[in-house]
Amino acid sequence: MDVTALLEQAELHLSELQYEQCGEIYQNILKRDPTNVAALDGIGLLYMELEDMDKAKQAFLESVRVAPMIGHEKYLNLGQLTIGKESVEYYKKGIEVMKGELDKKMRVKGAKTEEEEEDIEELKSSVASAYCAIVEVYMTDEAEEDEAEKICQQALEEAMKYDDQSAEVYQSLASFKISQSRNDEALKHLEHSYSLWSKNAQLLDEDAEPDYDFEQDLALPSYQFRTNTAKYFLELGKPEPASEVLERLVAEDDQCPEVLYLLSVSILRLSQTTPPARHPKEALPTLELAQKLLKEDNTEESREMKEEIESLIKLVNSNDDMQEDDDDPDN
Repeated sequence: MDVTALLEQAELHLSELQYEQCGEIYQNILKRDPTNVAALDGIGLLYMELEDMDKAKQAFLESVRVAPMIGHEKYLNLGQLTIGKESVEYYKKGIEVMKGELDKKMRVKGAKTEEEEEDIEELKSSVASAYCAIVEVYMTDEAEEDEAEKICQQALEEAMKYDDQSAEVYQSLASFKISQSRNDEALKHLEHSYSLWSKNAQLLDEDAEPDYDFEQDLALPSYQFRTNTAKYFLELGKPEPASEVLERLVAEDDQCPEVLYLLSVSILRLSQTTPPARHPKEALPTLELAQKLLKEDNTEESREMKEEIESLIKLVNSNDDMQEDDDDPDN
């Protein structure tokens, strides 16, 4: 079997989560040719799936050494695997390579095929996404940088040039406006971002096969992206759309404590509207499930969430007891 066929087979194994078979193929290719860029990039992705980030980084760095201008994905992956300004430099290099690829594709004379048009649009979207990643770095790791706000603004403007219909770009813009305490503008951008994918998300309300890939088959943003959407809605005082997003996330995967906790918070906030849109007791099942899932998790973040959950459970139960007392005719 030739190398191209082996690479395709490895990619198939990776997509089907058959990690051992995938790894064997990539290792065999690299034994024969240690400089095979596709195999280096592929095994790097495999290590990321296996959460062996050190090996993933080594594979991508070797790919950079062997062929610095072939393939942009390795730079975007290295951006994810590093922090601060090092991360930004990898994203910038990835953008540089993508712009070069775009320039080549755009200069091809004659009518472009549908596949070629799709490749161009995908590249533009990836450039916009990389600019958003730079914004995220300057809003977190490099937030104290003197020029952080200016860099974020410039990166968002560039992102918009490459993809002005990207949910990611508008959500990144919303996050940036929140950081500036310009909440009205933030809400406008967040609502627009949500409108770009919410219609597809509504299909989650219908019955789906157990192995249905919501993100790929419905072209939805990632689970974490949608979790952040809900967080921003809650931060902006909009529990209704937040609960809508979170209910669907729970339907997709009910084993994420953070999502269960956020859904409980949104329910409790809706119970405080006039008139109440939800009953506080509706938050108990998700609070208790989140508490159960976090039982053996002792990270600092998890401990803080457990304390919040315990506090909310007590609050719901105490309010319920008070309601029962009010309803008791003997009182």
